[in-house]
Amino acid sequence: MVVVGIIGVLATLAFPALMRALETGRSSTCLSNLKQLATGCLAYSSENDGVLVPICSGTGAADGKTWRLLISPYVGTGAAVFRCPSDRIGRSEQFNASRGLMPSSYGLNYNKAKIGSVVISQLHEYLGQNPGRRLTSVREPSATIMLSDIGYVQNPSASPEAWKEAGSRGGNFGYARFPGDTSDPWMIYPRHAGMKSNVAYYDGHAASVNFMEEIIAHPGTDAACLYDNN
Repeated sequence: MVVVGIIGVLATLAFPALMRALETGRSSTCLSNLKQLATGCLAYSSENDGVLVPICSGTGAADGKTWRLLISPYVGTGAAVFRCPSDRIGRSEQFNASRGLMPSSYGLNYNKAKIGSVVISQLHEYLGQNPGRRLTSVREPSATIMLSDIGYVQNPSASPEAWKEAGSRGGNFGYARFPGDTSDPWMIYPRHAGMKSNVAYYDGHAASVNFMEEIIAHPGTDAACLYDNN
């Protein structure tokens, strides 16, 4: 009984470390996914006269095809690279081969952007809006988020520490909204331990960002903002 008790205590002490190790592994896989997806997005741009991959092509919800489908020739049509292993819903979603609505673990930057002195809706085309923006329109590719973890947030107007993700969700039209834009629930999401979000930048590199210190603390128009194009 003493031995069993000792084993139980050791198991209890080891459990948090095991969970941290598992999450570290999942986050590393997520970052690898984002790196591959960013490479696919840049390959699309390279083969299309520098034009950024659309968030969702077409003119409406009925005929739109998301970036996931548009870059599948570069990353493959399997779902694994589009799934964050820490996304409990997205990791079970199958690749939607007709329109690319799922898996919905990652989204392209939907934030308002500035081209010269003109503020436009997005850098990327979205259902016919702002067609033809080029990679050269991005002022600081290494410091501007292109792709991020996303979640379907039930209460996007609340403080991020209190956010709750919906228990079920449909497909996503390819976008990630950012703080300040709560017009619908598909937001960049701090899915990883320590309120971290994994992201990929317009130069192709991927990194983990502290949601409160690097996203919330530096909103749009802030010189250190990571998601606008000012």
